Amino acid sequence: MINARLIHILGKGKKYVSAQVLFQWISLLCNIVLMSGIALF
Repeated sequence: MINARLIHILGKGKKYVSAQVLFQWISLLCNIVLMSGIALF
């Protein structure tokens, strides 16, 4: 769970944290696709 106090402390940095999480999910999906492609080749 994300601590509400921690989010309050972030303030304007919240958008950067959100962007980082989004890019990590995109990276994870790309790695899954890449590894699946290599395994099937």
